[in-house]
Amino acid sequence: MSEATTAAEPPKARGPRSDEAPEAGGPSGGPIQSETQDQRGAWPIWKVEQVRDSYQPSIDAYVVLRRAADAVARYVESELGEWGMTTAQYGVLLHLSRGEPLSLTDLSGRIFRSNSTLTSLIDRMERDGLVNRAAHANDRRVTTVELTARGGELLSEIRAHHRPFLADMMACLSPEELPLLSELLGKIEQKIDTGDCYQAEASPTGVATNRSGRL
Repeated sequence: MSEATTAAEPPKARGPRSDEAPEAGGPSGGPIQSETQDQRGAWPIWKVEQVRDSYQPSIDAYVVLRRAADAVARYVESELGEWGMTTAQYGVLLHLSRGEPLSLTDLSGRIFRSNSTLTSLIDRMERDGLVNRAAHANDRRVTTVELTARGGELLSEIRAHHRPFLADMMACLSPEELPLLSELLGKIEQKIDTGDCYQAEASPTGVATNRSGRL
């Protein structure tokens, strides 16, 4: 073989074998990540979407947010299921516990369910003796929903367990991180609802305003 032939053929690049980790870390320039699924059974984000551009940090954060939201929903539904409750039913009891009868339209906006879905939900809760329907005090054409004594008792029983359960779920975050998380998630919600970003206004206690219902 001549010198010219040898010089014209640089060594071919070889990708990592399936049993090798990337040599220079993940595509984002971060630490080396495993080729396999993580301990939660999910593939590392950079393995699912290997395009790294200006959009990717936002997409990475969205994927983590979505995973966390799905995990929280499953976890909370499982706990409320011990009382035969769903998160939507619990939300109805919670909002009615303030003592003011609410219309279906008001309730649907507060628990994020359509009127048609809420109607069947209220039907079941009424059969179980947890709520009552009644005519609106000022407009007989509007039907309102109110909490029964049985519904109030069940809510008190659930809340005694549910509030510590939620606090334990969030226990990995420090007291300083909790209001920060609320503020960051509030920014995303505001952007989706209005198309604008906002700066959360701190309360007199220094904690970002919580726009959610009491749990």
